[in-house]
Amino acid sequence: MKLRFHLAVLVAIVLLPILIFSAIVLDMLLTKAREAAFRSMHELARATVLAMDQEMTYAIATVRTLATSQRLANRNLAGFYQQAMRANSGGYFNTTLIDEQGQQVMNTIVPFGRALEPPGDGAGERVRHVIQNRVPHISDLIRGATTKRLVVTVEVPVRLEDGKDYALGQWMFINRLDQLLPRENVPASWLISVLDRKGVTIARNQAPDEFVGTAPREELRKLLLGPPNSEFRALNRAGVDMYGVNARSALSGWTVTIGVPVEEIEHEAVRAVSLTAFGLLAAIVCAIAGAVLFTRRLMRGINGVAQSAETLGQNRVPEISGLEVVEMNRLQVLLHEAGKRLQATDAERLRHLEEVQKAREHAEYQNRAKDNFLAMLGHELRNPLAPIAAAAELLKLSIRDDTRIRQASDIIARQANHMTSLIDDLLDVSRVTRGMIKLNIQPISIKTVMAEAIEQVRSAVEARRHILSIRLPAEPVWINGEKARLVQIFSNLISNSAKYTSEGGQIEVRAEAERDWLSVHIIDNGIGIPADLMPRIFDLFSQGNRSLDRTPGGMGLGLPLVKSLVELHGGTISAKSAGEGKGSEFTVRLPRYHGPVEANAGEYGWAKSRSKNSLRVVVVDDNRDAADVLVSCLKASTPHEVSVYYSATEAEARVAQDEAGIYILDIGLPDMDGYELARRIRERRSAKQTTLVALTGYGQEDDKQKA
Repeated sequence: MKLRFHLAVLVAIVLLPILIFSAIVLDMLLTKAREAAFRSMHELARATVLAMDQEMTYAIATVRTLATSQRLANRNLAGFYQQAMRANSGGYFNTTLIDEQGQQVMNTIVPFGRALEPPGDGAGERVRHVIQNRVPHISDLIRGATTKRLVVTVEVPVRLEDGKDYALGQWMFINRLDQLLPRENVPASWLISVLDRKGVTIARNQAPDEFVGTAPREELRKLLLGPPNSEFRALNRAGVDMYGVNARSALSGWTVTIGVPVEEIEHEAVRAVSLTAFGLLAAIVCAIAGAVLFTRRLMRGINGVAQSAETLGQNRVPEISGLEVVEMNRLQVLLHEAGKRLQATDAERLRHLEEVQKAREHAEYQNRAKDNFLAMLGHELRNPLAPIAAAAELLKLSIRDDTRIRQASDIIARQANHMTSLIDDLLDVSRVTRGMIKLNIQPISIKTVMAEAIEQVRSAVEARRHILSIRLPAEPVWINGEKARLVQIFSNLISNSAKYTSEGGQIEVRAEAERDWLSVHIIDNGIGIPADLMPRIFDLFSQGNRSLDRTPGGMGLGLPLVKSLVELHGGTISAKSAGEGKGSEFTVRLPRYHGPVEANAGEYGWAKSRSKNSLRVVVVDDNRDAADVLVSCLKASTPHEVSVYYSATEAEARVAQDEAGIYILDIGLPDMDGYELARRIRERRSAKQTTLVALTGYGQEDDKQKA
């Protein structure tokens, strides 16, 4: 294809965004025009509601004041009539007194004592409503029984001293409401209407004589009486296409609607469209002319660059000649410099070698991370075996000692459960990684899941004396999932909070139900999450800094497993923390289920082999189970005197007093490792006086050599 075709395509590509963005700008202009108009309409509607409410509030205050009249209470109607006339002088209201049947007893529109017309339709029902509810009532549009004209009334219940109930009202002619409609700075084309609770027009700034007292067609009435502050577009009763808003009075229940012709709002945007279309047409013509004009210059520049490229291909540095197109001239300069850059190839090769070296170092780092993980795995697996083996040996030596049997049994159970949990997590992670977990999905209540999860972690929480608070929705909330896996998710998270929260800390479990989701928050005031660990908190084998295995923690399997199980249930999990020492919060969001739910033994012993010579033995291990079992075994199976310390600092302080012959030292002590403690013991005791025994779960070759 020729260059001219490409230029034509380029012109089209350039103009297409202009067309698109012009359309967007025009749409924004129209939207802004609508928004500005709607804001003004809403403000006018609220002002009209305020004017109506002020008038009705005045009427309520007046009628309440009259209701306290002693003359009225004594049935001195003539005196009360004069009192009411004075209260209404200079105003637009008249006063009526109506009995329970709707018959007027008094009306200040006629002289006192003149016979009054029988009640109109619905008058008795309205009065009984006022008397029964004992609150002021603002009526819809009604036709007065005496004047036969359209009026609105404010009525309050009164009870005279003879015990009879009446409705005392302040009423006014409907044309008063027309006078209350805003007119200053209101365009003549804007339509202001006030409708009563039934949708009948009671005030209108355009043709009130024609429309007041009538109701619009049903579909328009539904729009006008729609939700407060709603916006709509419809044909009004005069057939004009209008945008409209409404506002509703909390006092009277009347609705004020403001309508503005659509054409008045959008005419500026239509004008802008015409101008934009003309501008685009001019741009297209100029673009085509420019493409033709600049084609020749581009061809000359391309030929010059082609000659330079051919020269470069002959292993010669091309000369620089002045071209009319700056970009082509720049390209020629670049070709000239390309020959020179070839000389830098060796430097580039060295840079690549450095990158290869960095990649190799990264691979070695990952290999070390793998070795560390395997070492930690071996340690975590060996760690429970020592107390289990020692407890089992203790059982052999304590056939008739119930206390030691129970102690050994508890230790074996705890450590076996620990190993089972660790192995289960490893297997679960393996299954999730390979996509082998299949869920048995069924509806289940969150209360059931949470009850079992809390039961599983209760011992861990109580052991550290945490305060655990549970807040679940009062109504039943169902989710779709596998019960065992859901229990595993929440028990793991709560156990995690218990593990990383100091003794006596607070843990909160709070569930919040939304329309389609259930959010469960596990919040603690524990050690928090460092900012550098937060981005990889859910990564496999991700852990914070830890000294050997003495800080709380595990293999870094729990949170990745929880995340995978949550995602298998179609949910999400997130974590947040204000930083170290400021606690943490984990949030699990699961989709809710809204469908139907159905109703729903030989004896064993150690052969006791005792030496005739009794020695002093000291055990130093911060793992209390392992230390206690080892001490019990030594006491049960040897004649030696055995004591135990749970920290290296305490053991070092007692070296001089103990005069022990044998020290059994755990390597992974938290305050000082076993190697350092051994060196300090050697400094105070001679090798002939003391035998040191290393106790560790680490089994790497360098660990053995170091021990």
